[in-house]
Amino acid sequence: MFDFEGKVVVVTGASGISMGKTIARRFFEAGAKVAICSSSEERIRQAAEEIGASAPERMFAKAAN
Repeated sequence: MFDFEGKVVVVTGASGISMGKTIARRFFEAGAKVAICSSSEERIRQAAEEIGASAPERMFAKAAN
């Protein structure tokens, strides 16, 4: 896998059962700081908690309507 430590990645559409969520998770696992957004406040918060549980300081989530 690639090393993204110290990099920032922005992924849109990352709240549900989607490719975006999988991509966000992979970047997070590779060490990146990850910002995710989606139109659903509740789902994006849940996705951020799920993906960023091990290092919440590297996770940012925002609903964008």
